[in-house]
Formats: sequence, structure tokens, C-alpha cells
Amino acid sequence: MTTASATGSIWRFAVRLRKDLRDAEAEGLKADALDLGVRGVERISVSRVYYLRGDLQLSEPNKIASELLTDPIAEECDIREVNPQSESRGSRSKGTHTIEVAYRPGVRDPVEDSVLKGAADLGIEGIRAVHTAKEYGIDGTLNAEALTRLTDKLLVNATIQQVVTP
Repeated sequence: MTTASATGSIWRFAVRLRKDLRDAEAEGLKADALDLGVRGVERISVSRVYYLRGDLQLSEPNKIASELLTDPIAEECDIREVNPQSESRGSRSKGTHTIEVAYRPGVRDPVEDSVLKGAADLGIEGIRAVHTAKEYGIDGTLNAEALTRLTDKLLVNATIQQVVTP
């Protein structure tokens, strides 16, 4: 396995509801966008994102996803090893915007200890750090002002969170 740095690889787990299930959170955000006067939002998707740094064996990311982070009946998980130097985020395609929101530096991530303990309970000891985020995929015709309004008013609590994608 390759390592991203002296402290190990970084693995990204993006957990979302299966596409055939109703996403009440996403539907609520779409309705809230209309209440804010933001028009042009066709669809919103929401994913919980986990970044795990450490030395994982080849089979461990799948085990973490299926036994710790994902409800196998209702959710699916995309797993990939991250290369920070070549990581490209932001708009995925024309009309689709990706906004990832994470805790600000210095703000304690309340999920970190739970994931570390859960991984240890599974016999996985190589994880040294956990950070979480929420990723919002917004499909539609939005100008920069509308996207900023949506982000600032609905997606980010500026006291403790920040946008980590351009």
C-alpha cells in the first residue's frame, strides 16, 4: 500500500442514502432554498464524509465502511484513497455544484472518538485521526450569488464550520 505521508494514508468514505430511498434532509434543504428565494435548485444530495488517516490493511477500508459507517440496508458508501496534492473538488459538472462543509480548525469533531473506538472494536488499530464533513451536491441553474446565499444561510454554521471546497 502506498502512503500519503509519514503519518499514513488518507481514506475518504462518502456515505449517502441509496438513490431509491427518499432523502428527507435533502428535500427539506430544497424547500428551505425556495423559502430563501433561491430559485433553480433541481435536486440536492447529502453525504456524510469521513476522512481517516493512518495505516490500513487492504481489506480494512471495506470493513470500516460496511460494519461501522454505513447502514447496509439504506446507505451506500464510496471509498477511495486520497492524494491531497492532486485532489480536485468543487463543481462536478455543468449545473452541478459540490460544497463540502467541515469543522473549523480547533473545533472538536464529536464523531472522531466514536469512529476510533468503533474501529478498535473491529480490531483495526492503524487509524490515527478522523475528520468528518458533509458534502452537498446541488443540481440546477444557480449563479454565484445564489450559491453563496444557499451556503451561508443553510449549509454552514460559520461559528464552528467552514466550506472546504472552492
